[in-house]
Amino acid sequence: SCCIMSAGVTQDDETASMTAKRLIKICRKKGLYETPEYNDSLFLNYEGFNAIKNLEPYINMKSLFLEGNVIAKIENISHLKHLRGLYLQKNIITAIGKELNNLTELTSLDLGNNEISSIKE
Repeated sequence: SCCIMSAGVTQDDETASMTAKRLIKICRKKGLYETPEYNDSLFLNYEGFNAIKNLEPYINMKSLFLEGNVIAKIENISHLKHLRGLYLQKNIITAIGKELNNLTELTSLDLGNNEISSIKE
């Protein structure tokens, strides 16, 4: 029972965390490429993620879908130079900062149903 409890705790941590391993597992489940740079879209809606991270290898991504998670901050995406669509509706984002400045190809941004109270340059 000790080991089962331990495994349960690890699983809970992984559920909220956007780990490289979990991203590959989601890609496999949704019929996307397991090799990150081959993907131009990531569908990460309603996965329980609490932060955006470990997307560095996904350099060719054009669309990132993160609707319905518990993400509080837009971060770790400035390297996604080809990103055209960013969908962060139904999260708990409170501010928009400089993270979007480098996304020069971004044409579609959805931040509906968040808790945004400030926009910083």
